[in-house]
Amino acid sequence: MKVTVNTKAFSNALKELKEIAGGQTLTGEAVRFDISQTEMDMTVHGAHGTSLIVRFPSMNLDGDNTSFVVDIKKLYAVIPQLCCESLMIVKANSGLRIAGEGVRIELPYYDLSTFKSEKLIVEPEVSLSVSADALKESLLNTAHALAVNKTGEKTSAFFLEFTDTGIRCTATDGYRVSVHGDKGAAKCSIIIPNEAVRKIIRYLSGNVRIQKKGDSVEIADDTTVLKVVALSGAYFDIAKIFGDFESRLNKKATVKTADLLNATQLALAMLDSGDDSKVLTIAMENNSFIITVKGQEGAFQQTLDADIKMLGQDPVTLYRINGQYLASALRVLKEEDVTIHFGNEREPFIIKEDTNIELLLLNVSK
Repeated sequence: MKVTVNTKAFSNALKELKEIAGGQTLTGEAVRFDISQTEMDMTVHGAHGTSLIVRFPSMNLDGDNTSFVVDIKKLYAVIPQLCCESLMIVKANSGLRIAGEGVRIELPYYDLSTFKSEKLIVEPEVSLSVSADALKESLLNTAHALAVNKTGEKTSAFFLEFTDTGIRCTATDGYRVSVHGDKGAAKCSIIIPNEAVRKIIRYLSGNVRIQKKGDSVEIADDTTVLKVVALSGAYFDIAKIFGDFESRLNKKATVKTADLLNATQLALAMLDSGDDSKVLTIAMENNSFIITVKGQEGAFQQTLDADIKMLGQDPVTLYRINGQYLASALRVLKEEDVTIHFGNEREPFIIKEDTNIELLLLNVSK
């Protein structure tokens, strides 16, 4: 068997597949090739039931359709460095040969017994279509609230809800909740692992199909299929949760987003590097929003102009919050102004943008 492929398409496919770091064989990371008259599929398996399939056109197939497995690490080390327009792939008895403009690579290949087959969903229980840009925006704008382990790796999952008019994404680490997307009632929802989705989302374009059957979910565009193990069900009613909280909060302050972010970052800079609490104090009085921090070696205070509205008689106007959480929330906001809703000193508070429908719920530090 021999076939010709575009070098750039082959290289881009390898980059995507390397993100998932495929299944293990005796040779290391393995990639499966399935070659037909019109296209070539490359598949890798990742951790926790994740699989990725990248598809691109093949040309001038000489021989029967074929499938085989090779080591992706060796391919990835060489193919992206080549400058030729096309490559010829030859499956010979002695091994796999890849050649183009004076370059020749020969690798061993392995039969399919070393690689679990991957079947795509044929009759999905749920099938939805969203724009890649909308999905990317929701995932990227909520990722800051994912849990992080001691090595800095994000460990929690995304909660995706699908409405009649769009998608809503939620992430949480148990101390804060970040929500982005449509406000409508959810038709269905899934929980998906964050790592694979965050790695692959930037490669998706156009319309993205999301299909579910059993515990398998496929997220795909025309050339890339990401298959993950996911949980489905009506676990949370995010819109109701935020609505219930907001109805109990009796004070709100509207400030310039950039000014508040700058003040928060300056306040954090005054804290000692070993201070993990990162607690700031916020006071509200006479349309002034005052941020204060006291560290072991200094203090900081800045007063911002604000539109403050008291909706009740609660006398509490002093709050302690986690400055790092506040800063990470403000960085993803797009509007010039941001409104923060407060309750009593034990209530969480809500940071809200109206037009971008960006909601962030953070716990007040004690």
